[in-house]
Amino acid sequence: MKKLRWIEEKCRAPECDYCTKVCPKGLLSIVGKELQYCTQCNPKYAVCVKACMNNALKVDKNGIIHVIEEKCDGCGACVSECKTGGIKLAKNKKGLKVAVKCDLCSSLKLSNPICVTFCPYGALEVYEVIEETTEQKEGETVELYEKKFEPHFIGEGKAIPTIRYTEPLSAENIEKRFSASFSFDVLEFPPPNKKAKLIDEYGRVKIYEVEDLGRTYCISFPKLFSDDWKLAEYVKHFTIMKVADEYLSAFLSPPEYFDLEVRTKALNKVKMIARDIINRLEPTLDPEKKECIAEIVAVDTIGFGAIEYFWMRDKENLEEIEIDHPLREILVYHRKYGRCITNLRFTSDRSFKKVMNAILRPLGKTLDMIHPVVDAQLPDGSRLHAQISPAALTGATANIRLFGSDPWTYVKMMNVGTVNAELGAFLWMAIEMKKSQIIITGAPATGKTSLLSSLLVFIPAGERVISVEEEINELRFYDKFINWIPLIGVYKERKEEAMKKGEEVSRLRTCLDQITNSLRMRPDRIVLGELRGREARELFSGANWGISFMTTLHSKEIGTAVVKRIHSPPMKVPTDMLSMLDIIITLSTDAEKRRRVIQCSEMNWRSRGELPDEIEEMVRKDKIPSEIRAQLWKEGEEVGFLNKLYEFNSKRGELEEIMDYPSKTLLKYAQTFDLSEEELKEEFRRRAQILDYLAKNGVTNFLDVGKVVHAYYNTPRSRRDEFIENIKSIVK
Repeated sequence: MKKLRWIEEKCRAPECDYCTKVCPKGLLSIVGKELQYCTQCNPKYAVCVKACMNNALKVDKNGIIHVIEEKCDGCGACVSECKTGGIKLAKNKKGLKVAVKCDLCSSLKLSNPICVTFCPYGALEVYEVIEETTEQKEGETVELYEKKFEPHFIGEGKAIPTIRYTEPLSAENIEKRFSASFSFDVLEFPPPNKKAKLIDEYGRVKIYEVEDLGRTYCISFPKLFSDDWKLAEYVKHFTIMKVADEYLSAFLSPPEYFDLEVRTKALNKVKMIARDIINRLEPTLDPEKKECIAEIVAVDTIGFGAIEYFWMRDKENLEEIEIDHPLREILVYHRKYGRCITNLRFTSDRSFKKVMNAILRPLGKTLDMIHPVVDAQLPDGSRLHAQISPAALTGATANIRLFGSDPWTYVKMMNVGTVNAELGAFLWMAIEMKKSQIIITGAPATGKTSLLSSLLVFIPAGERVISVEEEINELRFYDKFINWIPLIGVYKERKEEAMKKGEEVSRLRTCLDQITNSLRMRPDRIVLGELRGREARELFSGANWGISFMTTLHSKEIGTAVVKRIHSPPMKVPTDMLSMLDIIITLSTDAEKRRRVIQCSEMNWRSRGELPDEIEEMVRKDKIPSEIRAQLWKEGEEVGFLNKLYEFNSKRGELEEIMDYPSKTLLKYAQTFDLSEEELKEEFRRRAQILDYLAKNGVTNFLDVGKVVHAYYNTPRSRRDEFIENIKSIVK
């Protein structure tokens, strides 16, 4: 049987009392210069066993005496009889006094007691002796851990069914104060009873198409059992003790808090410390599991828990992290595969709040009962929106819109099938001309802001561009080539609330205020993040003065329905201003949830002399065919005609050119730059070829695309035919 030995000559008590601090049950104590500890008496002669009248002390198969908490009444007879101080009375979870005895940490499934492992002077050791012990009757051996490995589905109704493993512990007398629980769980994916097809794999990420679940985003982990997680909890506790002061202050101060290189450096150092602790606690553990546990401990100690795996390790492939419920699977929106279920989830709403506040702390914000709703832009540009009860009925919910280091470019969007080169050539020419007002519409998460941001590269050099966004900056400009002035407006409701409370509002400027201000700053163009309300009148008013604009609009409508919405409250743009609208681009998702431009149209206006003669004749005679009527918008004498230029063919899965009537934009471009019809076609073809070349040759980088576009602007028209041959030298 095993016994514990104290080596007095090696001990530095009372100066060193580390063993008393790390004991999970708090049983070790120092009296003078001597250590009081359980010597693990032979059960046959142990006074504590003989003193117990309730048969609450039993011996396991290794000869170690354990307390059966359910049988102990806290009389203290065993404590008074023990002469070494190895057994004490303490309150259990129910608040009742029971005996607590040293079991050499066998109940924690550790190969060595924690005091032996962490004694800095090696003054404690475990040794084996051969002694006759009291025989146990069959069935009397106490199993402290009951291992169950049974799959359960979680969720009902709209909940997402998935698999997790429950492994309840049978012993309630395990001391928890020297273990640190984790903020997230790793779920079993794909579920073993579901058909799953692997559709992509990179790094540790596997994308599956799973029966009844759709697409799943799985991060690979080795199989971790309950003993492994228990070990991980103890490793995390001792890791926190060792690194908290040093690393939280030295490595994770803003703005480095969100810097990938600095975070990786700090996480690797903590990982090394965790790995060293694992080697001391469980030297024989499988190396793959050691590495995995060390990583989990590091990301949950100084990282963002489960969020760390998505945000900092795969942000170039992910657009959004979604938490719908603190106990449900975390969702991600993949750039290529759309919304996917993941195999990670939080363990509680408390864990959720812990991670959210870790993210918000450098910004001086908190998520708590006083502030149950938080909006924040993080130093790396990502956007966080989080809510907890009572605002969120599920208890907690959050969305993190990731801001990649290499944002969407038009060429990237071509590669995923959202747009094509011909549409790009058309929009390139429209933006260069400085006379087109462009609105991008679509439902949420269809890529409106991404497309708007990708089009900004086509703005000619030297323009004075003012961007206005609400609370959060999401647009990316090629400010090496243009004069960009970014402005931020607060939510209208926030300003109204401040006014009701009588607070100072001079620093609170809504998007309406900022649009009004920008018109006084003599811009060449205004880019508005999102069109919502009364700011629309000011925006169209500026267009009437010759200041072109580009913006997005949350709307499922298509065609003339968009015009009707802008003309109606709360935007209520008057008819004489509405006629400044030129181009409407509509986005949606196809059957496979891929983002697509489903229509690009021009609005031709009677008041501007843009109606095709055939349409003008139909309107004048009031003989309008039903197929044309859907393309007309009429208010008084004003008539707007929707000229479809490009439309998505769902059968063929591609964007097709329509152009039943000539494009007014291209005609104006030819007039502006004095081009013949043949020269106009050649210019259009050349730009489409350039975009095709960039897509096929992988030139998708934010700055590289900007260099190419602006180098093309600087190339004389007489030499543009040779431009494609020089692209390689431009992007070097």
